[in-house]
Amino acid sequence: MRKKRIFVIVTTFLLVFSSLNPTSFVQGTSSEDWKFSAFGSNTSAEKNPPPIINDDGSVTMGVSGGKIASSKEGLSFQYKKVSADENFELKTTAHADAYSPESQRSFGLMVRNGIGENGDSSKSSADYVAVGALDDAVRGFYNQGGLKKLGVFPDITPPATGEAYELSIRKSGNTFMVTSNGESETVSLPEELDGDLYVGYYVARYGTITFSDTILDIHSEELSDLQVDTDEMKTEYLIGESLDLSGINVKAVYPDGSEETLTDGDYFVTGFDSSMAGTNTLTIHYGGVEKTIELIIRDLVLSEMVIKYYPAKTEYYPGDTFDPLGLVVVGNYENGYVYEELSEGKYTLLIDGEEVNSDHVLQEAGTKSVILQANEDLRAFRIFIHFEICSICQRKE
Repeated sequence: MRKKRIFVIVTTFLLVFSSLNPTSFVQGTSSEDWKFSAFGSNTSAEKNPPPIINDDGSVTMGVSGGKIASSKEGLSFQYKKVSADENFELKTTAHADAYSPESQRSFGLMVRNGIGENGDSSKSSADYVAVGALDDAVRGFYNQGGLKKLGVFPDITPPATGEAYELSIRKSGNTFMVTSNGESETVSLPEELDGDLYVGYYVARYGTITFSDTILDIHSEELSDLQVDTDEMKTEYLIGESLDLSGINVKAVYPDGSEETLTDGDYFVTGFDSSMAGTNTLTIHYGGVEKTIELIIRDLVLSEMVIKYYPAKTEYYPGDTFDPLGLVVVGNYENGYVYEELSEGKYTLLIDGEEVNSDHVLQEAGTKSVILQANEDLRAFRIFIHFEICSICQRKE
């Protein structure tokens, strides 16, 4: 993947002080590249002091002001300005030296299209994409016409003192992949972020967070196309099946005609949904270019039925109504792919070749086979209908 890599945190650095950027520091380019600003609601010089640059190159932010709310933000933000046309990946490891979950508290990575001046505590809001701790969970979230939260990363420990999180935001065009400790979500914003973008790490409202191993990778060359070869890729799936990209071949094509084979870590995919049968469109994202793949999601086919529990009532008298209460039937789909209890509508009950409904009256005495039918699979159990004379005797008793 052709890109330029900027190591945000290095073991040698230069502090540059100014009235607007009291703790800007350089990561290998010019002193104007990376800057600090504390701005927005509930911020102040006392609550949001400049970050501390540690001997190992990590950066610690201790914050007691700011907020992440539905219509405004207040942040301590270490950032670099990039063009909205650029595609990039921003990574960091965030260690919670001190943090307790509470409303409007947050820390992590953020990409936003507006920033306030350092020391300006007036209301501030911008469109942004972020990943990290928000309130009592680790997740992705974004603001465009209001704060919208993505799903909580299910296998990640909630934010707390002593926990660490490897965070990243990857941008390709108007689509972003946010990741924490290997778990990812994607979001395509309703409207494009235009103009300048401000990318970096932040703390809001409360927390002492140390950021280390921070890297910004910017794609250095414009793409002309993506070539996607799916000949060896699995393109037909069962309902509920996971995506398998092992056979896909993706190449980046550059304006000079040169090509580069990409690894699965270079691009990301969106749109996969195997919850319903039909056609599903998968989109490959890399360097602001998108390519789509059509997948087929196939309905599950019942392989066999198993009667798990028989009806509670299996003995009757002439004139009684058949009662299937207690009957539990399990379906085996796709030869063991999934097992599930079948609702009554997924199979048919037959007695003497006649379909049984809720008011089916049993007339003829003797042993009867109740047939369960679903597709071509048949299962059966027996019921016994007593002779009328026995019924009369029993009723007299």
